[in-house]
Amino acid sequence: MTKHLTLLVHRIFPLLLFIGLAWGQSNLKKESDFDKLVSKGGTIFLGEYSRIEGSVAYFKPTKASAFQGVPINRIQSLKLKDGQTIIKNGNVNKIRTVVDHEKLSLEEKAIYDAAKKDAKRWFAYPPLALIGAGGLATATFSIGENIFEVDDSDVLLPSIIGGGSLGMIGSYYLFNKLDKNKIEAINSFDNEDYEKLYLQEFKRRKSENIILSGALIGLATGLTVLLLFESTVGGWGGYDVCFDPRCD
Repeated sequence: MTKHLTLLVHRIFPLLLFIGLAWGQSNLKKESDFDKLVSKGGTIFLGEYSRIEGSVAYFKPTKASAFQGVPINRIQSLKLKDGQTIIKNGNVNKIRTVVDHEKLSLEEKAIYDAAKKDAKRWFAYPPLALIGAGGLATATFSIGENIFEVDDSDVLLPSIIGGGSLGMIGSYYLFNKLDKNKIEAINSFDNEDYEKLYLQEFKRRKSENIILSGALIGLATGLTVLLLFESTVGGWGGYDVCFDPRCD
């Protein structure tokens, strides 16, 4: 009985030991295949890193189906499987800011393409439209005054309305043409879900960029007028009441 037990131990123990070592090596290998996020509380998450937007890092844990936003100030460290450290002690390492487009979900790709790439160009529309409108209005005024010898007072308003409108409409047409080319390319993908998400996000971002850019131009114009007023007439307090003829 003892001999059989000893023989059994000698045969089974090495087998169990081998299985344990193999299982441990397998787990170690699996861990090295994932990016690792450690929270400020010390919890370790294995998974896949996508990108950083603002103060949020997008990470997909191994058992999750989609990327999730995690505030950077709650992350102790975020290390990629290739050894690069993205976040350390709640601070972003600036050496890695490139978005891996292939890792994004369908919705994230649509938002990224619309917001980060295509809708951004509309931020330049208000200043370019203003330059175009001003240039065409000036050209129209000059042609009416010098070539057709129209009186300044008669040609001023039509130049502003006609030339200015043509400049703004022309600029909008050029920008809109670029959008149509992009949308036609998206239609060729034959992916209705992506197209719907893209157009929805693009329209929102386009309006936001136009409004923001227009507001900045208005603010800059207002400050310029104020500074010119201050420098030419001395501001609101530049003149005082004076009844002496010598004041003139």
